Amino acid sequence: MSRRILAIDDNSDNLALLEALLPEYRLELASSGAEGLEKARTFRPDLVLLDVHMPGMDGFATLEAMRRDSRIDHIPVILLTAAYKDPDSIRRGLELGASEYLTKPLQTDELLVRVHAVLRAASAERELEQLRRDFSAMLLHDLRAPLESVRLALSLLDRQASEPQHQLVSLARTGLSEVEDLVEGLIEGYRLDEGELPLEPSVFELGPLCAEVAQHADLQARQRGMDIRLEVPAEVRCRADRRIVRRVLANLVGNAIKYADPGDITVTAAVTGELIQVEVQDPGPGMAPDVAEHAFDRYFHQSRRREKESGGLGLGLAFCRQAVEAHGGTIAVQTQIGQPTSIGFTLPAAPSVR
Repeated sequence: MSRRILAIDDNSDNLALLEALLPEYRLELASSGAEGLEKARTFRPDLVLLDVHMPGMDGFATLEAMRRDSRIDHIPVILLTAAYKDPDSIRRGLELGASEYLTKPLQTDELLVRVHAVLRAASAERELEQLRRDFSAMLLHDLRAPLESVRLALSLLDRQASEPQHQLVSLARTGLSEVEDLVEGLIEGYRLDEGELPLEPSVFELGPLCAEVAQHADLQARQRGMDIRLEVPAEVRCRADRRIVRRVLANLVGNAIKYADPGDITVTAAVTGELIQVEVQDPGPGMAPDVAEHAFDRYFHQSRRREKESGGLGLGLAFCRQAVEAHGGTIAVQTQIGQPTSIGFTLPAAPSVR
């Protein structure tokens, strides 16, 4: 099967030239940045050839929009230009995530070499990523059995324990639950990546679910001098996968407890038309813009706590984005240094019971 390439250029002659130069590929054409974005989402090309100098949405703006869209942010892009040859423009394109930067008039041999090289690199990267996922999935599944053994051993110990020992067993159980939550979250994240985690939507009230999450996190919150406040009206009802939504909320509340200053964590929800807007706000200290920009990227981790560094794999918020988008919703962070941070997401609303 031939590789798919999307060519975006407002000049029809340039598009015709690319068709003539790349006959071995399946080429899709777009004459504007906006059209190119739509075709990238539906055509899912292996590579995008993107002209920089276009009216309206130019190549830089198109590339920036691609990198903000999780559905197409991984697609390699080669920028093509006759107008922007200065080092600053080239640097800008590469910083936005372009793989290569070619100037017009195009040299046939150079174009073919660069296209082949970028496609080979992207293919190798996908293979490595798949190997990593396969290995990680196998490792995570193999962890389940020993974790269950530890849980059973703790239950047996608890039956024979004295009061001080009960407290130690309780502490061990709390740590074990955190590890189990992490393992299950990782497994579900991989399944979402592969499209192997079918959602099981049902209608449920969001308030009781938020209360469950708050109760589970209450001890950890109080240990850090924090309170979890819920402002979720009774009439707020979702149509979504309850288990997945619970994990999203648990991740957001857990992140707030782990990284924010002492104070109130507030969970709010409101129905707006056919959507529910949910927000989890912490008391600060906020994130710098370069950190917030990557908050939902997998494996990106940046401590926000002032008093000490706090470890983490940077997977919780990545899972939240995957899970919310799988429900057709959106998720975003509002933050600045020294101010509260609010992470909001949308879910499909269920009709109110009258």
